[in-house]
Amino acid sequence: MAMILYGSLYPFAFHAPPPGGAGALATLLGTWSKTPGRGDFASNILLYTPLGFFGGILARLHASLKRIALIVLLGATLSFSIELLQYYDTGRDTEATDFYANVAGTMLGALFGRSFGRNIRWSVLSGVPANPVPALLLVAWLGYRLYPYVPTIDLHKYWNAIKPLVLHPSATPYAIFRQTAFWMAICLLVEKIANGRRAVLLFGIFAGLVTGASILIVTTWLNLSQLIGMGIAFCLWRLTAEQSKYRITIAAGLVGVNVLALRLEPFEFSAEPGKFGLVPFLGFMQGSIDIDVQSFCEKFFLYGVLIWLLRRTGLRMAFTVILVASALFITSLAEIFIHGRSAEITDAAMALGIAGVIALLDAGAEPELEFANRDRRHHRKAYTKTADTLTGRLTDADSFHRANNGDPPPCPPPPLA
Repeated sequence: MAMILYGSLYPFAFHAPPPGGAGALATLLGTWSKTPGRGDFASNILLYTPLGFFGGILARLHASLKRIALIVLLGATLSFSIELLQYYDTGRDTEATDFYANVAGTMLGALFGRSFGRNIRWSVLSGVPANPVPALLLVAWLGYRLYPYVPTIDLHKYWNAIKPLVLHPSATPYAIFRQTAFWMAICLLVEKIANGRRAVLLFGIFAGLVTGASILIVTTWLNLSQLIGMGIAFCLWRLTAEQSKYRITIAAGLVGVNVLALRLEPFEFSAEPGKFGLVPFLGFMQGSIDIDVQSFCEKFFLYGVLIWLLRRTGLRMAFTVILVASALFITSLAEIFIHGRSAEITDAAMALGIAGVIALLDAGAEPELEFANRDRRHHRKAYTKTADTLTGRLTDADSFHRANNGDPPPCPPPPLA
């Protein structure tokens, strides 16, 4: 529902009704017989299908047809309210045909969800509450990748989103490397949430949703480097499935190199240094909101996942934070020699803040390596206790033997016949 509201009312440029206008309700009713375009009508059906689908799944769980009717009524009420609000939203049109399509999409989604929802197993997502850090990092990456989060119903945009794959497929080694680093980290985050069970299924769902959303969102698209990087990361992830430690180390190395490259590109240094800013987040406050949101989400993901991966290799949290923050601070100093880059302390401060968030979310939970060490200590103590017990028994038997002039300990009498 939030996505529907956001996508239907963006950019929220509301205005007063024009003098002498017919009004929102009259305008909506006046378009009841208008013939819709096929693309717009189909897109409006698809927009409300997820609402009906998930509502249908809930109705299937409670086994009630009345809940299907309530879901359709909810979709109709939501669509009707949005159409009235669009009368006051610049760049939006109030049309009854959109309302028809939205209701039809809700109904189709609800019926589909009721029919097939029972076959869907949601246990793949059961690990989200127990793994808040991987879930937060995935949300940060989605925030970077899918900004401005506004779906469109323009079929021409859908074609433009896949046109680079069809007409002009191209991929540079650097772009492929970046996408491989992104998706290798995503594979491990997904695997952690799935706890090893159905990790491939959850990755397929996540990758499919991201690919589909990249086609639907107004300013996003697909390119060959994204798909190649995704494929390489997936193959590397599965090939190293039995070597968890090496896989985590490889992912940490890829992300670390990706961070350094991101900080120092385009690798064109000047002789005269620029200024270094000591005010954190000054560049964000003075920049474009669109660029700032994407940049913040990307950096939050990269710095956060680098800290998370380094922790899983066995490094202590304090050392990991010092290492990442120091590297970011040094690269920020190097940026004073790169034209067009804002050299400031922001990135090192972000690393400290992200580490604090990770520490708070992981409070009370031990890292994997600590669990392994604890298990080893537990088994060592159990072994020592068992050995001491056996030694004590042998000592008691030997003392009895000496006290009885070499006679062995008495055996219990045989049972009576």
